[in-house]
Amino acid sequence: MAIESGSVEVVYPGGFYFTSADPMPDQAQNHWDINNIPSGAEGTITITGQMVGQKGDSKDITALFTYKPANFNSDFQTSASHTVTLGDSILKLDVTLPERVRTGEEVKYVYTLTNTATLPLVNVKGYVQYPEGYNVKSAEPAAQQSNHTWIFDQIDPGKTETVTITGEVTGENESTQELVLQVGLQEPDGFFNLQTEDRHSMYVINPEMSLTLTGPASTQAGGELEYTIALENTSTIDISDIALQLAFTSGVVSSETVELDQIAELAAGESKQVTYTTTVLDEVLSSVNTLTATLTVLSAKVSNADVTFDQTATVETALQGSILGSAEARYFSDDLTKLGSGPLPPTVEKATEYVIQWTVSAAGSAMSGVNFATTLPDGVEFVRSSDERIQYDDTQRSVMWDIKNLTAGETKTTSYKISVTPQTSDVNKLLVLQNETIITAVDGNSNATVQSQINKVTSKLESDPGTTDDGVVVSE
Repeated sequence: MAIESGSVEVVYPGGFYFTSADPMPDQAQNHWDINNIPSGAEGTITITGQMVGQKGDSKDITALFTYKPANFNSDFQTSASHTVTLGDSILKLDVTLPERVRTGEEVKYVYTLTNTATLPLVNVKGYVQYPEGYNVKSAEPAAQQSNHTWIFDQIDPGKTETVTITGEVTGENESTQELVLQVGLQEPDGFFNLQTEDRHSMYVINPEMSLTLTGPASTQAGGELEYTIALENTSTIDISDIALQLAFTSGVVSSETVELDQIAELAAGESKQVTYTTTVLDEVLSSVNTLTATLTVLSAKVSNADVTFDQTATVETALQGSILGSAEARYFSDDLTKLGSGPLPPTVEKATEYVIQWTVSAAGSAMSGVNFATTLPDGVEFVRSSDERIQYDDTQRSVMWDIKNLTAGETKTTSYKISVTPQTSDVNKLLVLQNETIITAVDGNSNATVQSQINKVTSKLESDPGTTDDGVVVSE
């Protein structure tokens, strides 16, 4: 049957974008006029375009053929439809984002769009949803809307567009932050036709390190100090190139700041100890009662990036004062006044009286509970003392001096008299007039008990200005 006249009209579904046709339409982009078709003839219309939608969408294309056969005065119409189901998007998406990050780290989020189709893609839109802890610093190229929306007018076949977003991460340790990217086509009516979506997560790991510093509770001028530094990596990420510093109270040790040997690596969960030894100066300012040592982390790295640690560790060491004392026997005073009695040198079977002089001083700090304690050898008799703080116990043969308190730098003296009668067996010998003396006190800075010892006192009167004999016992 011959056809005198007619037309073909194609009804496109939403999301179809006409590009070209063969033959080209006579009206708009979907209407073709057809005239004088002989019986048995056929023809083809080829339409090229883009079908846009979401994966799994079904799109119906309908062709309407309206015609008037030869020798007829009426129009007839027939139609045909075809359903297209959309598969994977022709818009390829690649995203790069570190899997593990730390708070304060600068992180780059990069996404690349590739047109894998044979036709250009127009009005391609990328929209990024950021987590609360991602603070955008910059983007290249710049976004069209608030650092989260990019629209590309056209991406030619096989071409790419790349967006690099730089931001800073903040978040709790071992938390997860997710960035969501939606890519699609922005249709003329403003509808966003989603093509693909990507979700990438960052695992936030904040490097955490425990610092402990231990040292002596007290020390004295000239004393040795040993410190133990304990480090523990309490996070789940390795820490490297750890530089530590010890800082000390001024005027107590020779180096007020010391940088310790760098720790190359402290693996996740690992602990290490470091020791450092120094010496207190021989002379320390009396105004300094406490030595404070402070440990800080100067620098460290995580994944080759610099990190900082705010925590410090401190230990205080009391600067313990010293209790100093002396003991000597005298026969004459410094002005040559006679203090003793009896023969010099000491003589067999004859009694000689000596004065034992004690001197005590507090160096570096005040002292309380200061006490001298000694014993007298057999044959040495306690005579008397004008100092009521001197106590003699005849049973124990002990002599004690209860000084009680001394201020820093204060010196006190006392004395008591003893008598000794040498025997024949003592000839050509020095006499021991007083055994060792133990000085005990409580340090005012450290509240620790301190002690010192004074050697025995003999009949050799080395510092007595009134005699030159050697103190050796003679027979007559």
